[in-house]
Order: sequence, then C-alpha cells, then structure tokens
Amino acid sequence: MKTASLSPAPKASRKLTRDQLLELEQKEKTSAQKLADTAITLLPVVSGLAAMLEYALLPNAFANPRPATYFVFLLILFCLYTGALGVGLVQLTKGNKHLMQRLRHKAPLYTLLFLLLLVYDFLTLKTAILLQPFLPCVNSIFNIAWDDREYLIISALYSLRLLWVAGADRVPVYFFCLFLILFLAVYVFSFPKYQTEQVIMAFFGLFYVNVMLMDVYLTGMPNGGVYLVWLIFLGGWGRD
Repeated sequence: MKTASLSPAPKASRKLTRDQLLELEQKEKTSAQKLADTAITLLPVVSGLAAMLEYALLPNAFANPRPATYFVFLLILFCLYTGALGVGLVQLTKGNKHLMQRLRHKAPLYTLLFLLLLVYDFLTLKTAILLQPFLPCVNSIFNIAWDDREYLIISALYSLRLLWVAGADRVPVYFFCLFLILFLAVYVFSFPKYQTEQVIMAFFGLFYVNVMLMDVYLTGMPNGGVYLVWLIFLGGWGRD
C-alpha cells in the first residue's frame, strides 16, 4: 500500500511577513466598518483644522504678542499627519496597507492631542477662564521658552552635571532607568511591531544579570562577605 508523500510547502508561503499573516487571519470588513475606519483616520485632519481655526478666528481675551509661534506649531503637526496620510494613500494604491493601518491605529491619539490643545487655548487665551501666570496660553509658553532658550539649556546642562556628580555612586540606577525609558519609547512609537514580552525580556536581560553580578561584588566586599555572597545564589536558585 502506497502512502502519499507530503510535498514541502512552496517558498512563497514561507516568506509571509507578520503583517501579511495577520491580514490573512482577519475577517473581511463590512462596508460600515470600512467607512468607520476612514472616518477615524480623517479625524486628526478635522480636529487639526478646528484647532487652527479656533486660534486664528476667535478673539483673544488679552494681548497675545507674536501670535504666529503657536499657529506654526499647529501647522507643523497638521502637515506631518496629512503628509503621512498622503504617503499612506499612495502606498495603499500599490497594495501596501502598513502605513494606513498604523495611522488608523494612532488616529484617536492624534485627535485627542489636537482637541486638548484646542480646549486649553480656548480656556486660556480666548476666554481667560484659566488665568495667567498660573496657566499661561501655549503661545506664551513657546515664546518665553524661545526667549530664554540659552538660560534653559545652561540650566539643564548644570542640572545634569549636578545629578551626575552628586549621584556618582548611583550611576547604575540612572543607567538602567535610561534604558527602561528607551525600551518603552521604542515599544510605544513602533507599536505593534514589538510585543510587551519582548520588551520585558530585553530589559531584564540587561537589568537582572548586571544588577545581580553587581550585588555579588558589593556583598563580598565587607568582612564576612565571602560567606554572605553565597546567599544570593542560594536565594536566586531557590526561587527559580
């Protein structure tokens, strides 16, 4: 009796990317779902225009010197999103949905950012419900930061120097905190490329091993440390 031999899978099927596999696993969206995705993707454009129109057209409650600063900031944010949206539409015509999917995923966050800026500007500059100097308008914050940029840079550099010199014995702590911030930033800005498990494993691969070895050295330094240091290994292996 002959048995059917299993032929190897074609090479094309083994070269599918993660995004392509996810796309194959997803169900076909209905017309209503596609319309909702389009509307959500366009929300940052609408909210960005609303924020710029609110700032440019509504009268101010008090003097606002150099008003173009904040408007240019809003315009830059608006152009960045619309530019990315244009590139995504071009790629979509070529069959590449990756950028449009990322924009759809992050569109609510960008919409919230524009709306928060709009509401804050309305409550400060336009209606003076939130009064200066406790809650200045965004344009004033930008102008003051630019005018005092030299002092801010010098103060930041001296603060970093003081932090480094005064905490020289805690340099490893700053080092690991910096790496944790970098790992989290990569996870957030590249989402969903990396999973939380990958970030945790990468951080603990750096943190756990190095901190344990550092503690082994510090524990072995005092009198009797040659005996106490074995408690670290016994405790670590006992828990594992």
